Amino acid sequence: MLDERAQMYLKAVAELSEEGEEATTSSIARRLDVSQPSVTEMLRRLSAKGVVSHKPRGVVQLTKQGERLATSLIRRHRLWESFLVRFLGFSWEEVHDEACRLEHATSPDLEERLAELMDDLEACPHGHVIPDKEGRASEERAMPLSEFPAPGSARVVRIRDESADFLHRLARLDITPGCILDTEGASARDGSVQVRVEGRPVELAADLARNVLVKPVEKNGGRDQPRSR
Repeated sequence: MLDERAQMYLKAVAELSEEGEEATTSSIARRLDVSQPSVTEMLRRLSAKGVVSHKPRGVVQLTKQGERLATSLIRRHRLWESFLVRFLGFSWEEVHDEACRLEHATSPDLEERLAELMDDLEACPHGHVIPDKEGRASEERAMPLSEFPAPGSARVVRIRDESADFLHRLARLDITPGCILDTEGASARDGSVQVRVEGRPVELAADLARNVLVKPVEKNGGRDQPRSR
């Protein structure tokens, strides 16, 4: 049985992989805001328990057992986020930390009850796909807004950074998963990106643009339609 701290490391490895980033000692340390020596020590423990595979200065990979545990944590986390927004009136910037606490105290039976209650949802409030009972999840292809070619129209697919401060900044700009952004270009000076949200001009700072993942859309009969994958 892994303690809560060890579970957070497993989940961090899985989330980095999900985002297309290599899970290394340094990337895990940044993700969890801990020191690299702390990561090295934890990886040694997790490797001894057979849930990760790791060589010094190499990429960390989950074993089959580690992948099952991490996917279950991610599923519980996203189910709780959805539950808190839908039934308890939490805002999307409040739910990440609450879900982090709840995911570790959720039994398999409670997890399935939550899944049944939220069975019409495919993604959490931040746009991340909720894995099914078998651990299957297929994230929609998307790119950072900072890399999106302008001019053009983009649909917000998901938000990479789920910290409360980051989400609060986006909420003030009315930028959430599903909204359409008309891009006008990036500033060579500071990397900020100019967009229009429902016709209103908005400037996204560089850190916001890097963490808002979008997908191109096409105009079809006056309506925005996602392009095929």
